[in-house]
Amino acid sequence: MRSLIISGVLGVLVVVVGLVVILWRRQQARRRAAMRRAWDEAMDGFRMRREWLEARFLSLASQSGKPRGLEWIDCQFRDEVTFARDRYHGQLRALVGIIVRFRPEPDSLFADLDEGAEDRVRLATCVFWYEDGEWITDGRALFNLTPHEAIEFLRSELEPVDQ
Repeated sequence: MRSLIISGVLGVLVVVVGLVVILWRRQQARRRAAMRRAWDEAMDGFRMRREWLEARFLSLASQSGKPRGLEWIDCQFRDEVTFARDRYHGQLRALVGIIVRFRPEPDSLFADLDEGAEDRVRLATCVFWYEDGEWITDGRALFNLTPHEAIEFLRSELEPVDQ
């Protein structure tokens, strides 16, 4: 009789644990689906506001004084956008490749080194992030890296997001 009661209790426990696992998995699936919908909307929002965001990036980047001694004179944005997720905060990032042309500032060290040289051209990746329903940039550029290389270089911080 005692073993029958124990078997019944264990059976009920197995059923309850099974239901909890099933409900937890469903909740996780719903959460992932909701996150994916939110990211899809954010990605669409980036594409819709891209021109404005690029202008904002260029304004901030050219005023940043980086790289030191070089003045931004032109910036060409690549068509492709690569999205990534910040591993620590879950924040969505957009990375866009750029080609930047600089010229040495008159009183910089580069002015003497570049006598007679044409404008300097460098590849970089500009960074945007999605925060509180809005795309933001601080004008930060990752020089000498394509968007895919930037994600690989920052793999401890970023992971690619399927588009």
